[in-house]
Amino acid sequence: MAGSDTNKKSFWTDSNIYPKRSNIFLVEFNFIIGNKAKQKDIDILGGMSGIQIEAKSVNLPSFSFSQSEKSRNTAGGDNVEVVPGILDWTPITLTFADLQYRNTAGADFSSLYESMLYAFSRVLGTAQEHGAAAFSPSRFRRFFKNISITSVDDRGRPLDMWTLKAPWPVEFKSPELNYENDAIREFSLTLDYVIAEYVSYNSDGSDKFKIFTSNSRFINQKTIQDFPGG
Repeated sequence: MAGSDTNKKSFWTDSNIYPKRSNIFLVEFNFIIGNKAKQKDIDILGGMSGIQIEAKSVNLPSFSFSQSEKSRNTAGGDNVEVVPGILDWTPITLTFADLQYRNTAGADFSSLYESMLYAFSRVLGTAQEHGAAAFSPSRFRRFFKNISITSVDDRGRPLDMWTLKAPWPVEFKSPELNYENDAIREFSLTLDYVIAEYVSYNSDGSDKFKIFTSNSRFINQKTIQDFPGG
């Protein structure tokens, strides 16, 4: 019995097994700054674009299949024909601590919260006073290019990454203030998307495989960098 026990390995002690942890991940927003961008776009959006941020929580992309009618045989029959449903990607919610980041010059601060608010203002443009009816998902994607979520190991090496393609917002929730609570402020963004690309990495950081990719012109716009904004 003792000999057999020594041959058994737990994934906690086996160096060839790494259990992915739910608390080690990074989120990156890529804000689009076009060739004709305003200086404020460069200052506010550029300050937070492409930076990997430690979010408090996020649910990774998932999908479900709609329930369709089933065709059954008469009573006692063995065969049941299931009509395939439609694949539907599930919206994700990202929650962040409201942090200020000092820039390289050391004089000013940037924050993801203010960058998001500014980006939404640019998305709505001069139509923002008209409310939700004026919102354009395609215009949203002209400022929010990609949102990626990368899981890493305890040495910071990437394990896998999800990238939301053609996202659009469902809800933006600002922090709640309370005199009786001195916790760090939090804000959240809920996003839906057309598809989510998944990449798995080898131990050297190279791509192992990539799935759920799309070459649709709807998602990969070739002239997006020339968009001047509104």
